[in-house]
Amino acid sequence: MPRGARRPRWSRVVWHTVGLLVALLLAYAIWRGYQSPDFLLDLSAFRLC
Repeated sequence: MPRGARRPRWSRVVWHTVGLLVALLLAYAIWRGYQSPDFLLDLSAFRLC
């Protein structure tokens, strides 16, 4: 990236927030899977179609 073409600060904040939400969702899925392994089996068998 050229020196003058920096991205705005809000763009970095948005991407960090999205990354944090994804990490929290993954941690929640792991925690629920530890509590009840059937949850992970149901989640892996989930289909959108």
